[in-house]
Amino acid sequence: MALEFALVMPPFLLMCFGFIGVNAALMTRSNAQNTAQLAARMMATGQVKNFATGAIAGATATATTVCSGSLATTTVEYYACQGLPTWATFTVTASQNCAVPSVTVRIQATGFNKTTTGDRLGVLLGKTVTATAVMMKEGTCA
Repeated sequence: MALEFALVMPPFLLMCFGFIGVNAALMTRSNAQNTAQLAARMMATGQVKNFATGAIAGATATATTVCSGSLATTTVEYYACQGLPTWATFTVTASQNCAVPSVTVRIQATGFNKTTTGDRLGVLLGKTVTATAVMMKEGTCA
């Protein structure tokens, strides 16, 4: 009985921790995609008119910001960072292109580590999880 347990337990634990790691990756990707779409929609409809670095101005404007608790509710990055897990570093790149006209919000997650994600097998270590939302700009460009 003990021999069978010793033979079956390591692969079983490997599978369990693998499932946890893959689930963390899929959940991170899903949350990032949802918040990227929300931020892009708010930017495309003109409900949000600011980047964290200032007003969205010009025919082509781009800003890149790391998610933090200090973002104002009047910025695109604030909406892109809402609801994202805390176990990674999230970088938001938002841009407007009036020639097309379109807006793009890209969220990249990096900085995964074994202690905070439950990623005991290192499935995400050194990886980048990216979510992108592109929407048509409604109305006129700022």
